[in-house]
Amino acid sequence: MMYSLTSETQIAVNWGEVASTQAPGSNIYGYVLEMMDTENKAGTFEVVFDGSLGFPDSRSFILMD
Repeated sequence: MMYSLTSETQIAVNWGEVASTQAPGSNIYGYVLEMMDTENKAGTFEVVFDGSLGFPDSRSFILMD
């Protein structure tokens, strides 16, 4: 089950586990979430969650501002 809840001050996302890897034999070491910097005209992205840094099985994230 996947969901996303958003408002002007928060976002909550949940995603399902990957069923298979793209390259045979590859391992998944965590999920990374990025947000677009809307104030930057170049449309750059900023990492807001890096699951490979201690939370490799995490498949949800909440950001409150």
